[in-house]
Amino acid sequence: MECKVNGEKVRLELVSCRDLNFGEESPGVPAVDYELFIPIEEFAAALRGFYEDFAEDDRVYGTDDEAELILKLRSLKWPALADLAQGFPEVFCQLVLEYMAYDALQTIFSGREPATQKRYVINSVRAVALEGKTVVFRGAALDVEAPRVAN
Repeated sequence: MECKVNGEKVRLELVSCRDLNFGEESPGVPAVDYELFIPIEEFAAALRGFYEDFAEDDRVYGTDDEAELILKLRSLKWPALADLAQGFPEVFCQLVLEYMAYDALQTIFSGREPATQKRYVINSVRAVALEGKTVVFRGAALDVEAPRVAN
């Protein structure tokens, strides 16, 4: 896995995901663009349980809104996450963006050692893409070490 901030590669030890108030602005804390690159095998392994629970809940209980995406996944019979990415990349990316992004980030970053002070705190996911065999998250991160800005 690797991360870029404003187009420059940064050490993963400097990156974390915001737990509380994810997606909300933090007045005075500058936001930067990030890209997080996760090999599909690592992503699928980390999110397998979450995805299987999501699929099982839909099979057992259905959903209130019957979103077009969920209907598409039903018609595909909820394939394994890696298979979905390979065979139906647009469906995979939409699923991750709309239903799994925050949980994916929390899962991916939860097992990391908090050995160093974090500089970049991921605060949003604006887009999810597949580039070859890599899942790419793009969004905004807070640069918690940058000088504060007036609002």
